[in-house]
Amino acid sequence: MTSADFFDLDIDLLEPGPWSNLGDWSQAGSYQEACRHLAERVGKAAHLNSGNLVLDIACGFGASLDLWVSAYGAARVDAVEFRPSCVSAINQRRTAGAGKAVVGDMRHCWKDHPFPRGAYDAVISVDAAYHFGSLRPFINLAAETLRPGGRLAFTTIMRKPDATAPLLLKMALRLARVNTQHMYLQNDLTNALAQGGFDHCNIEILDTQVLSGFEKFVAQLSPVVFNPRWWQISGTARLCRSLRQAYHYVLVSAERKSN
Repeated sequence: MTSADFFDLDIDLLEPGPWSNLGDWSQAGSYQEACRHLAERVGKAAHLNSGNLVLDIACGFGASLDLWVSAYGAARVDAVEFRPSCVSAINQRRTAGAGKAVVGDMRHCWKDHPFPRGAYDAVISVDAAYHFGSLRPFINLAAETLRPGGRLAFTTIMRKPDATAPLLLKMALRLARVNTQHMYLQNDLTNALAQGGFDHCNIEILDTQVLSGFEKFVAQLSPVVFNPRWWQISGTARLCRSLRQAYHYVLVSAERKSN
């Protein structure tokens, strides 16, 4: 097992289904329901409407792609995902509104992406942006591909002011492919978006809905002691608890400037 898949959770141990994220547990009774609620929260922040052209970054097995079409009426959804098995599964079950899904490592594919510039109404990423290394190339990609007035919405991890992360927490985050050197304070994140060509920035803190919610959900499950994948799930729940010492889990949305 490598650091690339250490926190790639075995969803069948939680609840079989197409969704895989930390979930929004504010009104959810099951794992799959919580995952969908988190995606819906991001979709609403992106102001998705019927007929929109959407680009989904790090879409996993593509449950969100179906959601943007079925619940919001998106006309077409393109996507990039770093796991070839996910992209293969998406392309094998193409549905109405399905666009192009491509394999791409989000840490390195920003410059040579195959997506049309200035074409999308929304760029979305659900529970993945903190794996991107740095948000600046991600912001630049969104600015390049969005039409003027288009919306960017994503969830990520943001530093708390006047808080220092313990060394063990930083080590755990590195194992989970999270680079703490590129985590912003709120003002820095807002400034990075403004410099990237965005305004009307909004940041919503979701520590209770997401971090606490996932931790509490895992705590009530029966441990599968001899399955190493269970310990990944348990470790992720403990990481959610530890994160709150120095970080916020946030939903970020902004609008591409018109000029």
